[in-house]
Amino acid sequence: MLKINQETVYFCKKYTTNGIELFNMPVSIDVTPITLSSDYSAETIGFIESGKLVFAVDRDEYEDYFSLGDRFYVYKTYTDFDGSAQDADYVLSGINKTPTLLSIVLTRLAV
Repeated sequence: MLKINQETVYFCKKYTTNGIELFNMPVSIDVTPITLSSDYSAETIGFIESGKLVFAVDRDEYEDYFSLGDRFYVYKTYTDFDGSAQDADYVLSGINKTPTLLSIVLTRLAV
């Protein structure tokens, strides 16, 4: 994957213990932003919605790594992580697979 435009974001994997939703400690991953036009959004998801980010990652490396509901720190940094990821600014809302890449769709949380 082309590394010119890569950004580093922090990812928190979701897990459940005794019915309580918790998150693992944030780990850094390198992602490539995918620029979306309103035409692209209208064709692929049927409507235009703000507050979304789409990133591409290498499918071989991250095949079974993500699940819906995982949290991301994109524009914010975490401090004193307590397992809740309440201060994360994005949540994983979609995963699109191609033969070589995964496109992960992030939705902005109300922060």
